[in-house]
Amino acid sequence: MLEDNDIGVVKMLSSCGLLKTCNCEMKRKRKKVKLANKTDLKKIYEKYATLDVEGGKCMSDVDFFVKFLCWLPENGHNKRTLEMFRNSFENKNYLTLEEFEQFEEQASSVDILYRLPFHIFSKGSPEGLSYTDFVRTLENTNLKCDVEADFIQFYFGKDCSKLVQLSEFPQFLKDLSAESAKSAFKACDIENSGYISAENFCKIILCINQALPEPVKESIQEMTCNCKMLGGLESGYDVHRVSFGHFSAFNNILKNIDTIKIVYLAICGGNKKVEVSKEDFMSQSQIMTSLTPLEVDILFKLCSLFHEKGLSGPWRGSLPVDWRVVEDVEIADHQCQITFSDLEVISPTARSDRSDEVEEKDSLVNVQQLTSNQYQVIQLLESFYRFTLGSVAGAVGATTVYPVDLVKTRMQNQRTSSYLSETLYKNSWDCFRKVLNHEGFLGLYRGLLPQLVGVSPEKAIKLTMNDLVRGNLKDEMTGNLPLWGEIIAGGCAGASQVMFTNPLEIVKIRLQVAGEISSGSKVSALKVVKDLGLAGLYKGSAACFLRDIPFSGIFFPAYAHFKDYFADSSGQNSPLSLLTAGGLAGIPAAFLVTPADVIKTRLQVKARHNQTSYLGVRDAASKIYGEEGIRAFWKGSVARMCRSSPQFGVTLLAYELLQKVFYVDFSKPGRQDSISHSCKPHADHIGGFRVASSILPDMEKKLGLVFHKHDN
Repeated sequence: MLEDNDIGVVKMLSSCGLLKTCNCEMKRKRKKVKLANKTDLKKIYEKYATLDVEGGKCMSDVDFFVKFLCWLPENGHNKRTLEMFRNSFENKNYLTLEEFEQFEEQASSVDILYRLPFHIFSKGSPEGLSYTDFVRTLENTNLKCDVEADFIQFYFGKDCSKLVQLSEFPQFLKDLSAESAKSAFKACDIENSGYISAENFCKIILCINQALPEPVKESIQEMTCNCKMLGGLESGYDVHRVSFGHFSAFNNILKNIDTIKIVYLAICGGNKKVEVSKEDFMSQSQIMTSLTPLEVDILFKLCSLFHEKGLSGPWRGSLPVDWRVVEDVEIADHQCQITFSDLEVISPTARSDRSDEVEEKDSLVNVQQLTSNQYQVIQLLESFYRFTLGSVAGAVGATTVYPVDLVKTRMQNQRTSSYLSETLYKNSWDCFRKVLNHEGFLGLYRGLLPQLVGVSPEKAIKLTMNDLVRGNLKDEMTGNLPLWGEIIAGGCAGASQVMFTNPLEIVKIRLQVAGEISSGSKVSALKVVKDLGLAGLYKGSAACFLRDIPFSGIFFPAYAHFKDYFADSSGQNSPLSLLTAGGLAGIPAAFLVTPADVIKTRLQVKARHNQTSYLGVRDAASKIYGEEGIRAFWKGSVARMCRSSPQFGVTLLAYELLQKVFYVDFSKPGRQDSISHSCKPHADHIGGFRVASSILPDMEKKLGLVFHKHDN
C-alpha cells in the first residue's frame, strides 16, 4: 500500500513525464505508429533499388542500410558491420519489396529496440542466440567481455550449448554492459591492485559510454588531470590512480541519470530551476533509490565542473572553457547545489518518445537537406515567414480588444484640471456605455482600419525581433537563455516597433477621440495624416520608446516563463495555456508603463480650446503632475490592462497556432548527434521507417551498444 506522501510523489513524477502510469486512459491517448501506404513504399523501394536480381531491380544491402536507412556512412563504412546487418535478414545481399514492407511493419513494434539487436547478434535465427554468434558479433562492438567469465556460463551454460532467447535478451544486454566495464577495468589492472591509471579510467568510461555529449566527454578528460575532482587516488604514486569503487560509482552515475532526474524532481516538486544541495539530494536518494554517498559525491563534483566551464549553473553560456577565477565564496556556494540543467548536460531529455516523434508534423521546407548557399536564402525566407505570421496574429489580437483600447484612450485624454471641470466620463464603464449609446456599435471600432494597417508590421517586427535576438543570445551548447538575455531581447523588440507604432498610434488616437466632438466635418485617417505631415506622425516618439521598451522587456520574459509553467509533462502547451500565459504576462507589463502611455497620449492628441498643450515628455510630465496630481499618470490603467493583457494573449496564441499549422523547421543543417553520423529521418522515411531511422542512435544511448561504423 502507498502512503499519502508516496501517492503525492507518484502524481508529481507523472505530471513531469518521468513516471508513466498504466491506466486505460493513458493507453488510449498514446499515439501509434501509422504504417505507410503500400503504393508509397513501392515508389521509395524502386527509387533506391539498384541491384539486378532475376530480371528486376532489388535493394542491395548498401542501398538499404547505407543509402536509405543511413545507419552507416557511404564512404569508408565498416564492411563487417554491414555483413552483420545483412545476416540478420536471411544472409543475402539484397532485400525484396515484400521484405522491405515487412521490415517497415516490424520497425513499428514496441520492442524493436531489443528485437533488432537480438536479430543482429543471432543472425536472424528463430531458435535463439548461440555462444558462437555472440562472440563473433561482440568483436565488432564497443563492448568487451571475458568469454570465460562466470557471466557467460550463467547465460550459455557450462559447455556454452544453451541458447539465449528473445525474452531474456534485454536483461542479457544490461548485464553484458556491466560485465564489459568490469572486464575493461580488470584488463587495465595488470598488478591486480584494485587501481587503474587515470588515463585508462578516462579511456574505459568514454568507450563504454560513447553516447555522452561532447562537453561531458571533455569534462571527464579534464577530471582525470585533477586529483581532488577525480578522487580515489592512492597516495605514494606519481601517476593518478583510480580505485574500482570510484570507477564503478562514476559509471553508475552515467548509466542511471534518468533515475537521478526523478530524485531531483521529487525534491523540488517538479520545478526544474530549484537549486538542490548535496545533503537534500542524498537524503531523498536514500529513500527513493539505491544511490550511494560516493555516487552522489561524484555527481556533485561533475556538476560543479559544468558550472566552472559555463555549461550549466549561474554562469551558463557566459564563460570561456579555460575560466577558473571568480569570487571563491560565490563559486563554492553554487558548486554545492545543482539544478535540472546540470543533469540535462549529461543526458539531454529527448523531445518526445519515438512513437510520438513519428506523428510530428512534417516541415513545409526540409532545411536539413539544403546546402550552405541554399540555407542563406532560407534565412531570408525565415524572416519573411515570421513577419507574415506575426502580421496575421497581430491583426487578430488588435481586432479582438479594440473597443477596450478606444475606452482606454478616451479615459487617458480626459482632463480633470480644477478650472476646466471637465468630467465627460466617470469611469471606463461609463465611457463604454456612452460611446455605445451616442456613436453606436461601430463607434467602438472608430480608427480600426489604420490600426490594422499598422499593427501587422508592428507586431510582426516585434515578434520577429524577439525571436531573432533570443536565438542569438542562446547558449549554443545547451540552448538555454539567461534572464538578462530574455529582457534584452524583449527590449530590442519593443524598440524596433516604434517606427511603425508611433504613426499608427497618433492617427488611431486622433480618430478615437474625434467622436467626442459634435462637428459637421468628418475626420478620416487620410485627413489626419495630411494635417500632421511626415514629421508630425512621429510626435511623442520619445514617450513611445519609454513605453514600448520596458513593456516588451517585461512582457516577453514573463510570457516565456508562464508558458513553461503551464506546459504539460511533454513540454507542449494547449491553446488555453498559451492564452493564459499571454494574458498573465500582459498584466504587469501594461500596468507598470501606464504613466508613459498617458504622457504619449497627451502629446499625440490635438489640444482643444482651453486645454493645456505640451512641448515634450518632460514638459508633459511636469504639467500633468502640477494640474492633476500623481493619480493622473495612472488614468486608464485598468482599461489598459484589460486591453493589453488579452490582446497579447490572443496575438501570441494566434502566432503559436499559426507556427504549428504552417510549420517550418529552420534549424541549421549539418548539426548531428555525437554518436550517429546521420541517422535522422528524411522525406523518404515514412511510416515505420521514421522509427527505424532512430533505432541505431537509441541503441547507442539507451543500451550502450555501439557497432563499429568505419573501417579502421
